[in-house]
Amino acid sequence: MGLDTVELVMEIEERFGISLSDADAALIFTVGDLHRFIVEACKATGQQVTPDDAWTWLRDFLEHRYRIARDKITPDARIGPDLGLV
Repeated sequence: MGLDTVELVMEIEERFGISLSDADAALIFTVGDLHRFIVEACKATGQQVTPDDAWTWLRDFLEHRYRIARDKITPDARIGPDLGLV
């Protein structure tokens, strides 16, 4: 896991109050995978985070923090190869 993805994981953990283990991270390949993880982890902790709210935050964060064009941030976009996060 590169520095960009470590920073992304830390931001997600802080923003949503969830933990993303190395084992969980190993199963996340796309933005959609990451979105589903956030929604499910929030549900498991009893948080009221809607899928739309999680998607909006994730898309906006990737766009502004890493300067990724909004149209490239799709559920099928691979986090490493397509978005350039390593």
